[in-house]
Amino acid sequence: MLSIGLSRMARSTTFRISRLSPLTPCPSPSRGEGRFRTRTHLTPPLPFRERGLGVRAGRWWIPFVALLLVPLLSGCLLISGEQTMIDLSAGTGNLSTTFVGAEGGEERTVKVSAGAANLRAIVMISLATGDLQIDLLQPDGSLAFAVTSQPDAQVTRSNSVRSDANGLVRYRVSARSARNGEFQIFFQP
Repeated sequence: MLSIGLSRMARSTTFRISRLSPLTPCPSPSRGEGRFRTRTHLTPPLPFRERGLGVRAGRWWIPFVALLLVPLLSGCLLISGEQTMIDLSAGTGNLSTTFVGAEGGEERTVKVSAGAANLRAIVMISLATGDLQIDLLQPDGSLAFAVTSQPDAQVTRSNSVRSDANGLVRYRVSARSARNGEFQIFFQP
């Protein structure tokens, strides 16, 4: 039965035997592709491959979409192992955050009073490696002061900052390859 099937197949199609590739029917000589052809992969060739367009001819748009998404992702802060404790009472308080790793930037708020108030803020940063910067912002969005970390050292800075009409103080956290760090913000009237 097997020999009959091979003999029928041998009559209808020409095969080339090669040690490196399996048997493949030869393409039609009328299409100008020659009499013998070997296959280097196990799937049959598709028509767009024969025209030289390649497998990914229909996916040219993927790099452009990735480039468009980069600005959207650059504005977010990714923090792993974050633990934040907030202890606020009557215009004074403490915000303490520890993390394992951080990358990116984000603006955050913390409620420190019932209404608008002038406060003294003390910011402390300690970090094993990388860069971390804390910016305290005024209600109009201007920079009150900034604290930038130094690896394997604690950096402390204080200055006055105003809360907005709702008692919120805004601060911005910016990190680049920050590892094993901590920052604390103390508020005093």
